[in-house]
Amino acid sequence: MRSGYERLAGLDEALARVQQLSVQTAIFDVEPLIAHWDSGQEALDQGVAQALTKADAVPGLKVVCFSTNSLRRPLVMPTTQVRAVYLSAAGKPLRISQYLER
Repeated sequence: MRSGYERLAGLDEALARVQQLSVQTAIFDVEPLIAHWDSGQEALDQGVAQALTKADAVPGLKVVCFSTNSLRRPLVMPTTQVRAVYLSAAGKPLRISQYLER
């Protein structure tokens, strides 16, 4: 099943779309939405905290997953009502064509 792709301007716009769709789980690409590629630990920690604070205000949102191909991780995952998952070394984009039956 193919799904559409929407290019959104930033975190606020992405969270507004999450609310419109009434989804319970959102997956955010860390770079550059949460922290830029060449940024340090402080930028990553602040970006994750800011995203979770804003996500907490989205009705119905239960889980936020942060996904990145890099190995870096936040030092502390802030405690919020929304469950936070952080996936480093994600290997995006997932390519499944080699596993499909022909």
